[in-house]
Amino acid sequence: MYLTVQMNSLSLGVLSGADSGIGGTYGVMPELFLKLNEYVIAGDLVKARKLQDEVNEVIKGLLSGPSLYAVCKYILNFVALKQEK
Repeated sequence: MYLTVQMNSLSLGVLSGADSGIGGTYGVMPELFLKLNEYVIAGDLVKARKLQDEVNEVIKGLLSGPSLYAVCKYILNFVALKQEK
């Protein structure tokens, strides 16, 4: 099923029947989005809501820069450089 929802509401999309999501911020915090998806599929909506709120706070921080995608790219490059060491 294909649905269009805001990237700050993956849990809503999955609850509405989507199999997964695509988001510009998913690469910055993949573990959180995978865990969020796991909570929703398991029906643990209390944990899903709490984690979605935490993810939304990170997204707000990413949006505080001049460009969401520029900030995400910077973070991903930083992580890649750190892993090379």
